[in-house]
Amino acid sequence: MLQYKDVLKYYGDFHETWAIHCLCVAKLSQLIASTISSCDNQFAYWYGLVHDIGRSTERSHKDPRFHCVDGYIILEQMGFDDLKWAPLSHSFPDLNNLSLVPGYYNPLWDPDVENKESIAIKGIWDTFIPEHLKLHEANIYDTIICIADLMSTGKNIVSIDTRLAYARERYGASPKEKEIRIAIYRKIQELESLSNQKLNKIAGLEDIE
Repeated sequence: MLQYKDVLKYYGDFHETWAIHCLCVAKLSQLIASTISSCDNQFAYWYGLVHDIGRSTERSHKDPRFHCVDGYIILEQMGFDDLKWAPLSHSFPDLNNLSLVPGYYNPLWDPDVENKESIAIKGIWDTFIPEHLKLHEANIYDTIICIADLMSTGKNIVSIDTRLAYARERYGASPKEKEIRIAIYRKIQELESLSNQKLNKIAGLEDIE
């Protein structure tokens, strides 16, 4: 029987930057989960570690918008039905509104793109992701890794505001920026309510307001 540690073989195909990012997300996810009595912090670690495992595929190297689906496929083929949702869910602060993608180019915003690769991506985002997420019962681990992913830049942990500002500079303004920010802060409020601690304090950013 495969064990969680068997997913580590895929990280040899990663650019070092993404491997470090995944480890950072895993550790922060574990830290957040350790403050919530109902959470298994070891599971949170693995859920965070595999969230970007899809970046190990050739097509995700070429276009990272494939990585959510490729990660799901990898983990499903390995038989990890508990972990496979992490790659699909981590990019969305509101799983009931998949048009809200922070710091990421959502192909559904651009109906005029006609090259084959963009058409393929739009098909994935318009069908595969929503159809599969309908089968998933969203849970606290989805919330944890979404926020941990946003706060992790390489080996560094930053505040949500810092990360959103960076994403805006890198990817440009999102047409749904206000809605995205509201969805993210609802997630943060959920975590802080369950842990009875401020997120920045949990992450070691107590001095950041």
